[in-house]
Order: sequence, then C-alpha cells, then structure tokens
Amino acid sequence: MYGCAVCGLVDLQSQQALNEHVRGQKHLKRARRQGMAGVVKGRMENRIITDIDGSSSTGVNVTASKQDFFTALSQGTFRNIVVFTGAGISTSCGIPDFRTPQTGLFDRTKDRFRKLTAQARASSEGQSERDRQLAEFLMVEAQYISDPANFLSRRFLTRFPELWRTEVEPELRDIIDCSPSLTHHFCSWLHQRGWLRRVYTQNVDGLHTAIPSRSE
Repeated sequence: MYGCAVCGLVDLQSQQALNEHVRGQKHLKRARRQGMAGVVKGRMENRIITDIDGSSSTGVNVTASKQDFFTALSQGTFRNIVVFTGAGISTSCGIPDFRTPQTGLFDRTKDRFRKLTAQARASSEGQSERDRQLAEFLMVEAQYISDPANFLSRRFLTRFPELWRTEVEPELRDIIDCSPSLTHHFCSWLHQRGWLRRVYTQNVDGLHTAIPSRSE
C-alpha cells in the first residue's frame, strides 16, 4: 500500500494511483503551504518517494536513498511524519511476539501448561487452591491448547486466578522490565521536535510512551 504524508493518505492502492495523486492540485497546494516535499512510502521496497517540485504540475518524482532521507530529516525538511510500527521493534528489546513458533508468547505459554498438566496427571491430587484450579483446568485443557490466546484472556484470569498468578503473569512481568529500543527513541526524537503527527502500532507493551519527554 502507498501513502502521502502531506495529505495524510495511507490507502493508495498502487504506484499509478500515487503518481496521479501527487500531480493533483490539492496535493501541490498542501505541499506548498506546508513548505515541504510530499513524502510517501513505496510498498515492499522501503523506498522514500518525494515530490521534488512542489510548484510543478508534472509532479516529478525521484527515489531517494536512505542516507538522503535521513540527512533531509535531520535538517527539518519533513515536518508532518506518520510512523507505522509492529512487533519487530519490540522483539529487539527482548519482548516475544505472539505467534512466532517456539519463541512466541503463545507457544511458550502453551508449552508451559502442557508440562504442568503432564505433571499433574502423574502426581497425586493436592489440596491447595492452585491444585483445585489445575484439576478444573484439566477438564477444559483442549480449548486452551488449541487456541493459546485464551491463556491471556480475562476469562482465564477470572476462572483460574492462581494459575494466572503462577504460570502466566511471570511471562508478562518480563515484558514490564524491558527498555525501549532505538526505534522507540527515534519516534520520541521526532515527537520532541514537533514533527511526529501519528504513531500507528499493534504493540501493547507501552514502550512508545515509556520515554520521558524533555524540553529542548
């Protein structure tokens, strides 16, 4: 998908649609008014396309290198920036994503409960509240193993609070202890300069807001 930061568009469907958009009068007027080039991101190729002639009706485009882009960025050329982030910027902090086989949070939680239930079946029945909840869990184990997202649900927390406290919460506490990555700091740097308009993210770790604001 293609987009234009000048006009706030993120749903242009093709390079042709993008080319037609940057030739339009609305785009050119906004680019002149904002005093900046129309920065857009090309699908799959991590390219930065710029409208280098805001006063021209032809909408001339060039593909800038990453070095050119960051040089222009540091000079304040781009002042209306939208950032999209995903799990990759947090896995570098030590936070597992949800679905990666073996290392993802879903698989790790599922494996933990498989071992737990195997031990429960091999041992004699205990008398603690945790043992009682584990015996109850064995009756519905299949629905959780088949969809490990259920382990992180409010329903699981309410029904099996002791199992949540001893088996699920420790995994989540590891997330709390993680620090923001360079990407999070970069977004904070943009924000401090007043150039960041939006951050769209699927992440729920809170690291985008974990960096204290400071006056420049």
